[in-house]
Amino acid sequence: MPKLLVDTHVHIYPDYNVSLLLNSALRNFQAAASGSNRNYFVLALTERFDCNFFKSHLETKWHGKWELKRTSDLKLICAQKAEDRIYILPGRQNISEEKLEILTLGSDDFRAEGLPATEIIKGSMETGLVTVLPWSFGKWWGKRGKLVEKLISDSTLKFSLGEPAHRFGIEPKLFSKAKILNRNLLHGTDPLPLANEESRVAQYGSIFEIEEGELSYPKIIEALIKSPSRYGERTSFASSLLFQLKLRSG
Repeated sequence: MPKLLVDTHVHIYPDYNVSLLLNSALRNFQAAASGSNRNYFVLALTERFDCNFFKSHLETKWHGKWELKRTSDLKLICAQKAEDRIYILPGRQNISEEKLEILTLGSDDFRAEGLPATEIIKGSMETGLVTVLPWSFGKWWGKRGKLVEKLISDSTLKFSLGEPAHRFGIEPKLFSKAKILNRNLLHGTDPLPLANEESRVAQYGSIFEIEEGELSYPKIIEALIKSPSRYGERTSFASSLLFQLKLRSG
């Protein structure tokens, strides 16, 4: 059965070298897929309020040897270099009223910045998107940690948890609780707005089994709501702390 490899937490910041990002992603995907006969590669965008990579590629564009153009239904970008393809799924990162990060995968038009977390999740559900509540440094403790636990425990809210590559330490207790409640855990690199971070894209992600045939937007969305296996390794504890220090000193 074909494998779908997805980096479910991708930022393409304006100063990134897109050709380097795609070359690195292809190399990382291929390394993870070694031994499989047929594979599909997807980068799921989680664009911030100040990023518009998907919207900026309404027309065909070239980045180095990569040709980027919309699929016939306009819902995906297909990046192609020779026989190699990487599909790019639109998506948004929304910061809730409580300062929680909530990812909505599947649309570049869903923007809910500043709304309460519950409203963002419900709006994403109603729009048919894949909703992800990713672990975030310092935001799963204290008052916000209690809110995360409340959200996880609410069976009326349909969402997965997200594990970025730079999560460090032992597995959070909330991950364990989410598993008991049958919530999926998706994996992604979550590259940071720092030099050379684009080379990390697709080093860490999720693997799904899908049916034979041409890859499509509905197939990707259908896969993302299932429980995946994980590929790759998270960054080291020291590297994760260094990332945080660089972010805060920039």
